[in-house]
Amino acid sequence: MKLIGWEELPEFLRKEEISPYYDLLKMKTGYLFFKRMFDIFLSIFLLLLLFPVFLILAVIIKLDSP
Repeated sequence: MKLIGWEELPEFLRKEEISPYYDLLKMKTGYLFFKRMFDIFLSIFLLLLLFPVFLILAVIIKLDSP
């Protein structure tokens, strides 16, 4: 995740009230990157794990409906 520089932010965001939050976000870029990767890999893993269950349920529902 690339964080744009303070000077590149739109004018309405470059306020003193936002500066502490921007600095905090800038310090957490590594954490946020690994959290995003974990979320993506976990969701892919769970989709692959649950795909056969969903497929079986779909076939059962299709066979049961008139």
